[in-house]
Amino acid sequence: MKRRMAVGICCVLFMSAAVVFVRAAEPGDKPAKKQGTARLTQPWSKISTLSDEQKSRIREIHGKAIAEINAIREKENADILALLNDEQKAEAQKLIDEQRKSRPTATEKEGDPSNEKKVEEKKSE
Repeated sequence: MKRRMAVGICCVLFMSAAVVFVRAAEPGDKPAKKQGTARLTQPWSKISTLSDEQKSRIREIHGKAIAEINAIREKENADILALLNDEQKAEAQKLIDEQRKSRPTATEKEGDPSNEKKVEEKKSE
């Protein structure tokens, strides 16, 4: 009798954990990332008299430009990789991965006093 009860409790716990895991993996619960918006960059961000509409339009234009630049870079990389043999592609991918690792992330950029320690640690490596 105790054995059945223990097995039943284990099953209930297992099913509860499975439900929690599945719910956490559902994309609908995550906050939606804004599409097509970009930061208001300098010198535009320093203009004090911009209206909200102007700021919004500048962000849209900047976001569109960034998307176009990224598309050009991707096409360039694809075209170049198409010229390489498999060995060269593997070497290129290794170099690209190393380059991405060495690039500072948005939270590690210099000039941000809250990240100076991280930046200094990164430089000393």
